[in-house]
Amino acid sequence: MKLGNFTIHYLPGGNTYIDGGDMFGVVLKSLWTKKYEVNAKNQIHTPTHPILIQIGDSNILIDAGIGNEKLSDKQCRNYGVEYESLINEDLQDLGLTTTDIDMVLMTHLHYDHACGLTDKEGNAIFSQATHFIQQDEWHEFLSPNIRSQATY
Repeated sequence: MKLGNFTIHYLPGGNTYIDGGDMFGVVLKSLWTKKYEVNAKNQIHTPTHPILIQIGDSNILIDAGIGNEKLSDKQCRNYGVEYESLINEDLQDLGLTTTDIDMVLMTHLHYDHACGLTDKEGNAIFSQATHFIQQDEWHEFLSPNIRSQATY
């Protein structure tokens, strides 16, 4: 999609199914199921697709998706992962590699958005990029509370 000087690409970043109660908390199920379909396990579909923005010679990635084949079968089952992101292949389809990414902007660092930042050994995928995250989210990631620790 073109938007002024920007070219925006929506990359397949993985699909998960998350427990609706976890997602909506105290909101009544009778309310959120009017908008979101729920499966037999009380889970809602939650895609986690990165967005690539190109402006001039700069490539900016928003979020990194869930993937890089780091999750075990058990984690995929428990997290409801339908498929993981294939960021290398998606970038290759656009004539890019991970080293062509200049900036990575993270909305937050939950596993479904940040799992694609590193490979199985923990090495940075976007090694040439400057990574950005909100300071409060960074501190929460470093010292999560009991309610949020399972999401990192």
